Amino acid sequence: DDQDIGVITWSPLARGRLSRPANEARVSSSGRQDALLDEATEAHDRKVLDAVGEVAQEVGRSRAQVALRWVMEKHEVTAPILGVTKMKHLEESLETVDFTLTEEQIQRLEAPYKPRAWHIYA
Repeated sequence: DDQDIGVITWSPLARGRLSRPANEARVSSSGRQDALLDEATEAHDRKVLDAVGEVAQEVGRSRAQVALRWVMEKHEVTAPILGVTKMKHLEESLETVDFTLTEEQIQRLEAPYKPRAWHIYA
């Protein structure tokens, strides 16, 4: 931020995890995905997924739209990289420009997040 460096987010939906409740597993197509899903079911990540769901319900949008809108609210993010496979996902993503999140909603989305290092590519 203090260096005026832009950020391009890779997988802003955490490979789809942020688009569904914690108890809905995604069908895996790779071992890496399995490793990510195992990690993503930890208790603190469930709190993040729950917060996304609560805010989505409040604003009448999908979980994916709320997660993408959060990314768009970050001034240092210049562009998210979306990996859509269906036209309806692209259309839904484009609708994120039609609403904003309140500062309180952003704080609730960020509060349960705990950074960690991924070592699955080593």
